[in-house]
Parts: sequence; C-alpha cells; structure tokens
Amino acid sequence: MIKDIQSTVVKNIPVSVDTYLMGLNCPEISEIAIPGQFLMIKVADGLDPLLRRPYSISGIDQDGNILLLFKVIGKGSSLLKNKDRGEKLWLLGPLGRGFDLSERSKKHILIGGGIGIAPLLFLSQLLEKKEAEYRFFMGFKTKKDVIPIDFWKLNKAHIDISTDDGSMGFKGSCLQLLLSTFNKMDLEDASIYACGPPQMLNDLLNIPGLKSISVQISLESRMACGLGACRGCVIKGKDGYLRVCKEGPVFPSKMIARIE
Repeated sequence: MIKDIQSTVVKNIPVSVDTYLMGLNCPEISEIAIPGQFLMIKVADGLDPLLRRPYSISGIDQDGNILLLFKVIGKGSSLLKNKDRGEKLWLLGPLGRGFDLSERSKKHILIGGGIGIAPLLFLSQLLEKKEAEYRFFMGFKTKKDVIPIDFWKLNKAHIDISTDDGSMGFKGSCLQLLLSTFNKMDLEDASIYACGPPQMLNDLLNIPGLKSISVQISLESRMACGLGACRGCVIKGKDGYLRVCKEGPVFPSKMIARIE
C-alpha cells in the first residue's frame, strides 16, 4: 500500500564525489518496500521546486531506516544534500514494480554503473538474507568516484570494481569487466539485474550471449507524479509505450525496445 507520510532524517553524509547517503526513519514504508521500488520526495517545504523528486530505495539499515544513495545533479538533490539530522521529509511510496526473484535462478549477477548501484544494493541485502550466490559488478569513472558500500554489510558478495581510467580495479566499463570474465562464469540458471546509464544498458541488451538469460533492467527517469497518471516518464517498449513509474522502474529486458 502506498503511503504519503512524513519521515525523519537520521543521517545525511557524503560518501563520494557529489554523492550522499541519507537515512530516513519511516517504518511505515521500510517494512513493506521491496528492492527496485522508489520514493517521491518533497525536498522543500515551499513551492520551489513544486514537484517531488524520485529516488530509488537503496536499502534498509539494521535499525529499520530507509537508505537513500543519491548524486547531486540538480536543484532537488542540491536541496536534499543540505538536510540535517532531525529534519522532516514527506515521502510518497513505496512506488513502482521492483525486482522479481520468483524465477528459480541459482546464481545472480548484478551490474551497476555509477549511481545505478543504488537499487542493486537493496537487492543485495535481500540476496544476503536468502543466502543466495551472487556477484556484483560495479563501474565508476575514477577511483574518486567509487562509492564505498560498508554501510550495507554485504558479507556474501563477490564484488568486482572497474574504473574508466583504471585508477582502481579493472580498467574499462563494468560491462567490459563482465565480458572479460564470461569464459570463466557458469551462466546456467543465472539471472542478471542491471541499472546504470542508458548506453550501458543498451550495450548490455545487445550482448548475444545473454539472449537466453533472464535480464531485469532498472530504469531511471524524470517523473512528475510517480503514479502513472501524468505519463511523463513514458518509454517505448516492444509492444507499446511503458510508464517507468508504473510498469517499472524494473522491466524484463524482453519488454524494452531501446533505452534513450
């Protein structure tokens, strides 16, 4: 059930270049949210900005607080980064369709580019609880952009990091890193979950070796309402148009024609 409710900021700290981790106390949402869902957040008390902003739920901490990992890229996130502990924020959520773990996959491969790791970190927490076998490929521009994930306490994760300039981990994109390990990976009974820049996701969808594998894509989009009414976040699917906020933000790859 969707809630429109006030939360309390319990932490808001910088973790990387222009990247922050916020904790929100709101058990009414944290107790029902699933990985892949998002929130529409009212980032200011006044009318500027007028619209709420969409943010992926990045996890739930040991105290039951919602974790939000966000990058400062516009007015909304610039206001959000300045919120102090104890301040109140109105949340609408949890919204959208999350990741589907109903398929009996024995292996799980997570691929996140930059801030695209946010929803995948929440998924990692669930996989940890299920004691599932999973591998997490993370890609960043440089070592300075790498986002530390200590807050999520991922003890079972096999994590591979790449940077475009090679300043940390593999030199290249996280997709190039994935492809470099293909011959060593057993993809039978595997599922892939990905989130990141459009070009990264399109390149992923075009990898021939993945055509027979379950691939789920989490999309990021500008949104106005978050409920599907305004149709402001529509993308072109293979069988018509899809609303990222309603039919997504997580889509089976077979539903998507191309990501813009």
